[in-house]
Amino acid sequence: MAGPYAPSDDIIGPIIHEIALIIQTGIPSIEYVHERVPDRAPANNHVLLPILKIHQLDDTNGKLKIRITIGARHVFRRTELDAGITKMYTYIMPWLFLIAAWPNQTLNGRAIQMEISDVIPTRIMESGQAYIALAINFDVLTEFNIPLV
Repeated sequence: MAGPYAPSDDIIGPIIHEIALIIQTGIPSIEYVHERVPDRAPANNHVLLPILKIHQLDDTNGKLKIRITIGARHVFRRTELDAGITKMYTYIMPWLFLIAAWPNQTLNGRAIQMEISDVIPTRIMESGQAYIALAINFDVLTEFNIPLV
């Protein structure tokens, strides 16, 4: 099996793409959703979709079942801290409304189930820049055929 996999692979890349589309259409006031973590500091009101963990659950009958933990990071530049925090808080309800429907999402047949574990207001460093962020952690359960070598 060739490697390493590119972000445009047949399994994880399309899952991230479907999630980005859901976020962009569900919260249209977000400026941009990065499907790959950028190599420079993101702008204000952008969302990053880093993969936090991949856990193998089962591998029977030529199929591999995995749980991918993705951490959406909705970032806001820190100019005036109180204004930034207020702006971040205004996005809590849109995120809650968006994720309320996520357990029913199959990502166009790419996921078995999606579960939200956390919505956390926090501070993060990204590419040397300080941000305040809403951190939304969720799991995507998926299954795919193991390629024959």
